[in-house]
Amino acid sequence: MLAHRSQFHQSRLIENTIPSRGAYQQTMAQVTQYFIDHGSAMAQAQKQAFGWIAQQVEAQATYLAYSDVFFTLMLVSAAAVPLALILRNVKLGAAAPVGH
Repeated sequence: MLAHRSQFHQSRLIENTIPSRGAYQQTMAQVTQYFIDHGSAMAQAQKQAFGWIAQQVEAQATYLAYSDVFFTLMLVSAAAVPLALILRNVKLGAAAPVGH
């Protein structure tokens, strides 16, 4: 389930990572400048910036997938509480019921 949800979120996040959008261009320019400031050539810095953005998308997709799995497990646990409360009480030390 985790891998499926991670792929789902990654595909949804990639839909919003469009190079023609101003936010993407601004982020790309800032990250490229960061890599240039740390000694990379322009072409290498652009590749590194693109890789960094891809890593961020993957990390956010993974976070959202874990959040989904946690929510699902919370629902399963919440459904198990009433089930545990309606189970028959067993008296310790009593004779075992005989079944045929």
